[in-house]
Amino acid sequence: ALKQGRLRLWIQRNPSDSKRRYPDPLQSNRCRFKRCFAPNNVINQGHLRLCFDEYWHLNNGNFHTDPFKNAGYVHLNCLERFLDFPQLCHDLPVMVDDRDLPLEPDCRNLISLAPRHFKGRNLYDVASSFLHECNTETLVGYPRGARPHPGTFVWRLMLAKVGSPYRLGDMKESHAEVHLGDLEVEFAGRNLTRQPEYQQGRTECGQFFGRARRGVVENDDDGEESN
Repeated sequence: ALKQGRLRLWIQRNPSDSKRRYPDPLQSNRCRFKRCFAPNNVINQGHLRLCFDEYWHLNNGNFHTDPFKNAGYVHLNCLERFLDFPQLCHDLPVMVDDRDLPLEPDCRNLISLAPRHFKGRNLYDVASSFLHECNTETLVGYPRGARPHPGTFVWRLMLAKVGSPYRLGDMKESHAEVHLGDLEVEFAGRNLTRQPEYQQGRTECGQFFGRARRGVVENDDDGEESN
């Protein structure tokens, strides 16, 4: 019965340049979880999210309604950390957003994971397969208990997006290739790059290469500069 209700849960990506489309540009597009891992519950551009849509059924399901007018959003990563996501997908009408929106410019759906709207990615196939396995109770390899990030739905989507993970030594935690959708790791990496020690190192490095570009190089032996 719940799957036939008027609530639909869309798996989406947060689009760019869309703040003014929301009913409240400052508050509408924030994660609803109190213990959200992102500062101020902000859902950044490109983050994967779940949309709670109560209006999709209007106009006989032809999607002539505003796609940015919804009950709310949550990070997919937060949802998986706090709830049993496979069970939620089994019990509720969770769908991958693949809508064509006739009232949008060029009918493009910027929040969709469908290949015709999000070219060069196979996230749609990964998401659809995951939902099918949840609905048929054939899902394997999903982490239980403490729910480590590898194997989660977000991890699978991000792995499909970036191709292959990178070692931490190759990139910082704030890079998608490293955190693979784990918000806790991503924002820990972002906070690290804002530390004074890191900023001072960047400044000194920038000053050195700036002098090198100008042809001014310091001589460590006698303290003199040569042009």
